[in-house]
Amino acid sequence: AQAKKLNAKVNFMGVVPNNELPSIFNRYRYYILPSFYEGMPKSLLEAMACGLVCIGTDVAGINDVIEDGVNGYLAKGTDAQALAEVINKAVRLPSDIITAEGIRKIRNNFSLEAVVEQEKEIIMKLKT
Repeated sequence: AQAKKLNAKVNFMGVVPNNELPSIFNRYRYYILPSFYEGMPKSLLEAMACGLVCIGTDVAGINDVIEDGVNGYLAKGTDAQALAEVINKAVRLPSDIITAEGIRKIRNNFSLEAVVEQEKEIIMKLKT
């Protein structure tokens, strides 16, 4: 980043305690997760819960959370050009509906209550 003189535009945070994450996320408007593979990207869930416009690559894990054009945006590839295109798209479009849908997705699918209910359903299926 220093060699490319990105320090003024990109903020490398290092390790951040969990209790500080919401206040940090709320300083920003966009969260970008370029990756080749993710399990369940907790940082994406946290950013979406904070109302950021979430942008990621269309890979396993990320595309389990982001529905392209519904609650975030997915790059059609993992290269810089694909990311640049989707970032430009996200910046040009209104974000209110996208962020509201992201928060709804987190509440409905990833809140403590939702996860407990999902696990309860799995346990009940295993019992039968």
